[in-house]
Amino acid sequence: MTDNMFTAHGTVVVSDEQRGTALVRAKDGETYFVICSKGYVLSVNLRTQQVRQALYPERHVESPFAALASSGGLFYTGAGRMFLEYDPVTNEFTYYSKNWPDELNVGFRLAESSAGLILIASHPTCRLSAYDPRTREITDYGRMDDREKYIGYIVEDEKGWIYMGIGTERRQMVAFNPKTGEKRQFLSEPERQQGSGYFHKGRDGKIYGHVQDDLHPCKGKFEWKRFLDGKGEPVPEAEVSPLAENYGGYGYSWGVNSPGTNPGLIKKLNLDEHELAYIHPETGIEISLRLEYFSYGTGLARMVGGPDGKLYGCSAHPCHFYSFDPKANRIADYGKSFGRFICTYAVQGPIIGGACYTHGHIVHFDTGKPITQAPGPGQERNPRVVGNHDEIYRPRSSASHPDGKRMVFGGFAGYGAVGGGLCVYNVETGEQTVIRNEELVPSQSTVCMRFLENGDLLCANTIETPGGAAPKTSEAELFQFDLDKRSIARRAVPVPGAREVSVFEIDDAGLAHGITSDSIYSSASNAKFVGSGNAVYFVFDIGAWKTLHTRKLPEYGIPILGGMLKGKNGMIYGIMTKAIYRIDPGRRAFEILAAPPSDIGSGMAIMDGSLYFGCGANLWSCRI
Repeated sequence: MTDNMFTAHGTVVVSDEQRGTALVRAKDGETYFVICSKGYVLSVNLRTQQVRQALYPERHVESPFAALASSGGLFYTGAGRMFLEYDPVTNEFTYYSKNWPDELNVGFRLAESSAGLILIASHPTCRLSAYDPRTREITDYGRMDDREKYIGYIVEDEKGWIYMGIGTERRQMVAFNPKTGEKRQFLSEPERQQGSGYFHKGRDGKIYGHVQDDLHPCKGKFEWKRFLDGKGEPVPEAEVSPLAENYGGYGYSWGVNSPGTNPGLIKKLNLDEHELAYIHPETGIEISLRLEYFSYGTGLARMVGGPDGKLYGCSAHPCHFYSFDPKANRIADYGKSFGRFICTYAVQGPIIGGACYTHGHIVHFDTGKPITQAPGPGQERNPRVVGNHDEIYRPRSSASHPDGKRMVFGGFAGYGAVGGGLCVYNVETGEQTVIRNEELVPSQSTVCMRFLENGDLLCANTIETPGGAAPKTSEAELFQFDLDKRSIARRAVPVPGAREVSVFEIDDAGLAHGITSDSIYSSASNAKFVGSGNAVYFVFDIGAWKTLHTRKLPEYGIPILGGMLKGKNGMIYGIMTKAIYRIDPGRRAFEILAAPPSDIGSGMAIMDGSLYFGCGANLWSCRI
């Protein structure tokens, strides 16, 4: 297959979301509002209204998780494996470091010490580091927990002790003395439940903390403590000083980091819609600006061929719903229709069902009705969210029941959890039934599924746990599940030692053709993989319940979840990061059709003889 078999349909969504913001009192005396996003920062001079953009060095295209304004008038963030220092006066990155080989997200959380050091928390090694802006040296303080992956909160007390809230499988509250290297953990092993430790600096300058059931800030009643000099003592909730207004840096959606500046100056920010409103620091007048910026485009998530002949899908971060009409060769971007992106789809008649990241939101889309973003009186939104289930917090798989009514969704559980469940959705009645992980293969999650002729569900699993927990099993299983009886009929390991059975399809003779992978998920992105794929193609006899054939696929990258479908001709087609392939079931032949224009990140659908897939933000098709 040659290059002329490919068609580029363009960049689907040209937009970005804010991933961290800070108000910086810079060296020239001006106040800058700095916004970090995927691949760049935007800087707004609040007095002059000048907007400038600076791309990350080396055209590094990754997304931050935190932002920090320093007392030295500089801005700090981390994006992927790059730590960055930015000067809004010169609109230049004055320092950056890529020497973080063990990390996926440098600067997952940031803070500044009283000595002017930039404290850097990294994921997934749970390490604390400190950058000295004067010497440009980075000190590694080591892991703050030997197993956990997330440092969610960092604060420093007046004695120089650093406090960190850690999660997510076995939460912990840690105090660290950088002068002596002493580390204190406040929770005993029985207290280390799923969730996270939490700390904040109050408006009185003191440190307060508690434990909670989630990584993100939570509301509710807590058993608070006040901390000083590496020690904590209980304090009544009524005596807890609220989070300091000018203290931020916890994460991209949780406010403005604004030491020394009133965060209330910022009235509205929507980078996706190019909108900024703020109070002018001198006149007190509200200013509205349209933020113009260069975007690399938004990465595409899973896609599906609709019953109406159109392709549907979502972008991820920001999450836009879109369609592509092959006959008109036209993309329609419908914007943020439900605030999250669909990770997997199933089709019953005119209805497309989807399951979204996060919290397993179930989406109902009637392709026979107009897409309605802002419904009027008596109208329903289309598509619309009809429920959510944390048992499939990060959805990855789906299948349409032969009864024409039900669809099943599977995926990973939430932060700190091991093993996902299933959700059965009836498109006619709206009924939703959850099957918990304990009823399936414990501690594993289902990433691919197909219905058998007898109505049972064949499920493929992964041992991975992208929410921060450690895997509890060592090799991925296939299992046959009676949906009505809610019982497992059979279990098998198709490829010994494989961490994941990523994709499979059933041929006309009843054999399952699949690909395994040993890749590790980047839990922060939900889309990327790291490490070696170690992919293996296998043929599994469902009737005899045994593996018939295996073949290693070392050179083709990593199988894409949702990236294998059976064509009308009985052939099986699929995508890996570096290959488009075809399986001839009769010959058990795995054949490469073409190398993609660039690494494939999402897919897939087959419509009218073309296979559709995504390379980053761009939609492509390949004639098959």
